[in-house]
Amino acid sequence: MDKSERREKGAHYTSEENIHKVIGPLFLNELREEFEKLKSLPATKARENELQKFHNKLASMRFLDPACGCGNFLVTAFSELRRLELKTLLEIHPADPSGRRQTVLDIAEIMKVNVGQFYGIELDDFPALIAETALWLTDHQLNMVASKAFGKHFLRIPLRQSASIRKDNALRTDWTTLLPASQCSYILGNPPFVGARSKTTEQKADVKCIFGDHKGSGDLDFVACWYAKAARYMEANPGIRAALVSTNSLTQGEQPGILWSFLRPLGVRIHFAYRTFKWENEASGNAAVHCVIIGFGLSDLQPRRIWESPDDQGRSEVHVASEINPYLVDAPFVYLTNRRTPLCPAKPMAFGSMANDDKGLLSDISQTDKDALEREYPEVARAVLRKVVGSEEFINGTKRNCLWIRETDLAAASQVPAIRERVQKVRAKRLESSREATQELAETPYAWGEIRQPIHRYLFVPRTSSENRAYVPMDFLTAETIATDAGLTIDGADAYDFGVLTSSMHMAWTRSVCGRLKSDYRYSATIVYNNYPWPNSAPEHRAAIEAAANAVLEARQPLLDAGQSYAQIYDPDFMPGSVRQAHNRLNEVVDAAYGYTGSGSDSDRTAFLFKLFLLLDQPTAPAGTGRTKRRRGN
Repeated sequence: MDKSERREKGAHYTSEENIHKVIGPLFLNELREEFEKLKSLPATKARENELQKFHNKLASMRFLDPACGCGNFLVTAFSELRRLELKTLLEIHPADPSGRRQTVLDIAEIMKVNVGQFYGIELDDFPALIAETALWLTDHQLNMVASKAFGKHFLRIPLRQSASIRKDNALRTDWTTLLPASQCSYILGNPPFVGARSKTTEQKADVKCIFGDHKGSGDLDFVACWYAKAARYMEANPGIRAALVSTNSLTQGEQPGILWSFLRPLGVRIHFAYRTFKWENEASGNAAVHCVIIGFGLSDLQPRRIWESPDDQGRSEVHVASEINPYLVDAPFVYLTNRRTPLCPAKPMAFGSMANDDKGLLSDISQTDKDALEREYPEVARAVLRKVVGSEEFINGTKRNCLWIRETDLAAASQVPAIRERVQKVRAKRLESSREATQELAETPYAWGEIRQPIHRYLFVPRTSSENRAYVPMDFLTAETIATDAGLTIDGADAYDFGVLTSSMHMAWTRSVCGRLKSDYRYSATIVYNNYPWPNSAPEHRAAIEAAANAVLEARQPLLDAGQSYAQIYDPDFMPGSVRQAHNRLNEVVDAAYGYTGSGSDSDRTAFLFKLFLLLDQPTAPAGTGRTKRRRGN
């Protein structure tokens, strides 16, 4: 399978290390702990009986990988189960002083774990064949290990058991015809990595088959289908537990709300999770993706655990969670939906304006054309030329100009041949569109397609920003500077608004709930801003935030005046000390306004904010929940 075919099908090989991140918390860690407890019991007949029960338990388990590929997950799970079986049998049949295990006459009679306990579904013929063969090869290798341990030759000849690997579309086939749910113990695997906007026509049809008319399901990554299908399968056996590797976008932006509004009514709960980690695999050309692992089921399993990688060095830290929500945070189980107005009485946030001008006929005027217009038609230039910013221009300090023609400027602008030519091209391009709304815009070809320009000084927030920065750069712009739809605006914002939004508290929320473009932050009004729980600030807290916010602005201004860009100022390795110190002070006063005394970690901050969100979103609750009505305000 070449690179392009792997991309279309979302196929990525999984390293053994990452497979263990799935099978460890799903079942293997528990089995190992149980074995060690039994092993430590006094050597009595009762101990032997308990070990026999444990052995039978290993042999009774059934595993399903409904996107098995070449069978890496099944092979690793089978290998670990066989190794644990061997350890168990060596305890049941201890060696005599000479090292012989006289009680074992025929190893074949005592070896119970076999490839017949493993089931897979794979779309393509060749990987399915490899999966079945790989399981047999692994079985043979482990038979050799057992032969050495017992001093007796062991072969499973003739072959009486075989893995059940079905070549089929896992989203269209009935899993119960391969493995009845009543017999299944665990679902595991690494379903295809195909983004919401990259699905083929057939894959879109698969999504429709799984989710039906569920609102927003077309905006889900393809892997979401396996969660929904697994949840339906579990309904016949709530004891089944599952764990899947997924693209991390399934836990960010609007996708958690879409997916969990489907899963939660079915009773699905998250048992454990690995938060975002950098993907590493054993294929040539490492896949450049970021993943999560989610363990889930219909049972209420305790304790819950969350693993988190503090850096890209492969280290993981784990903590016990009372609850794991769809953003993989130890916080109340809530998911955010696209909210059209702010949760709190904050100032509204809007998209910038959209030109709809065929790649810059109005919105991107070259410096040469600008100079010519200013030289030949200075009065018109003063009326219709404006600075324009999107995310890239704002963050990197790129200078860009646009035409912004109001009805009062039409007579003058129409006398300029270069402007007339551009406007005529806009009209022609809009009329060529198959979209009726765009065709209607041809009636006013001199104007931007969607105009949402603030009328006062406004706060500009870039929609896309690097994940490496501690803060999303934002600043105040005058109404004369045109904001494109690559940015978001808050008309009439003040220092208090800037202070809260550029704080570590708001950044923790942003990193946890925003969408991503590759790995960059994709800030949104409807998910990030409108759902954000603002502090209920007393006048003294508000004044402190305003003062600290102004100090951040003042610390940045000399650097901006010297020609530095926001990208340079907020470079994680070279952030000036004066700016860092001002932000640290701002973080302190914002934390004080929230009454927050927890750690500085994103997970702790976000857990705090989700609890506050729940109070604000549902200000009244049944008696006994501990929730109280809280005045909302900022």
